Amino acid sequence: MFLKRTGSLMRCLFPSKGSIRWEWRDSTVVLWERTANCQVAVTLDLGTEESSTPLDWALYFPEKWVQDPVRRKEAGDPEEITFKTKPELALELIDEVKGWGLQDRMVSADSAYGRAYEFRHGLRSRGLDYVVQVSGDLMAWTEDP
Repeated sequence: MFLKRTGSLMRCLFPSKGSIRWEWRDSTVVLWERTANCQVAVTLDLGTEESSTPLDWALYFPEKWVQDPVRRKEAGDPEEITFKTKPELALELIDEVKGWGLQDRMVSADSAYGRAYEFRHGLRSRGLDYVVQVSGDLMAWTEDP
């Protein structure tokens, strides 16, 4: 079955080079059999049967990085950056795009978002249909806890 149009949430990795390195395990990726540091962005894409295009994105700052003022200053990060989980960033992206007046779409996301109750609840409270991947050990409820 093909969905006509969906809003998809993804994590996008940007390998980093240079003297300022991001050094946390969550943002290390193996590319071409090499371990590399990278920056992570949450993206909201509009997808159809034929194609997909990014609508909006937000750079993810791990809590360890946000709490290190010396590294942040060296990297030139804005002071107003605060820690937000990837699901929190995703909901903010959805709210921003909804503010543009676009028609609501079904949201699809992988288990990084699907396992977060707050994310699924946020989609329901916004009146959005969704399909999210979940792990086999996720506990299901017939009513919200």
